[in-house]
Amino acid sequence: MWNYRVVEIQEENCVSVEICEVYYDQKGLPMGYCRATINEATVQDLKTTLEHLEIALKKPVLKPSDFVGGLNEH
Repeated sequence: MWNYRVVEIQEENCVSVEICEVYYDQKGLPMGYCRATINEATVQDLKTTLEHLEIALKKPVLKPSDFVGGLNEH
């Protein structure tokens, strides 16, 4: 299972946030992510994706400690 979430990214001396595709284990715990790319076939597909992105912005930001076994980028 996956969804879009805002993830705190820590690189060198910089902390930022990105909307990512977050993947979950069988218990529903976040286990990894990949940076989101949005390539949609139709305008309606794009509208649906934007609705999912808006949902992600309403949820808490995921931090590295929220991921099972630490943050894993895929």
